[in-house]
Amino acid sequence: MSDASAAPTQPVIAAGRLAHVRRSLEVAEPSLEEPSGAVVDTAAAYRQDAPVVIRVRRRGRRYEISDDGGSVRLAGRPPGWLDRAERVVATEGFNINGRGVISVPAVAGRDIATLAVRLADTSRAVYLELLELQANVRP
Repeated sequence: MSDASAAPTQPVIAAGRLAHVRRSLEVAEPSLEEPSGAVVDTAAAYRQDAPVVIRVRRRGRRYEISDDGGSVRLAGRPPGWLDRAERVVATEGFNINGRGVISVPAVAGRDIATLAVRLADTSRAVYLELLELQANVRP
């Protein structure tokens, strides 16, 4: 039996969006080694007035990619927020800390642009989950 109809385990990333992030990383290259790294536009948004941006820092061969807590800052921290966010983040193999920062470490040779896009999508998914959780909290 063929598994050709099976759903891919990784989301398909639109080529144009990935190319946009690759260009942004190329432009930001000199800033990646700075302590604050570089903020990269991912061509995604939590909502119309709130773009999903990802911070990329490089130290030698190591990278740290994070959302700086953007999803949690915008959605808030309703009761149970961390458990819900951890479930969403775990599906992608990323990390989330108690401040709500979603991150992933990487080493040179990995596709940093793809990781940045996946992390942006995960950050947006956490934002949406927390909005849903907030809507179900009784005052």
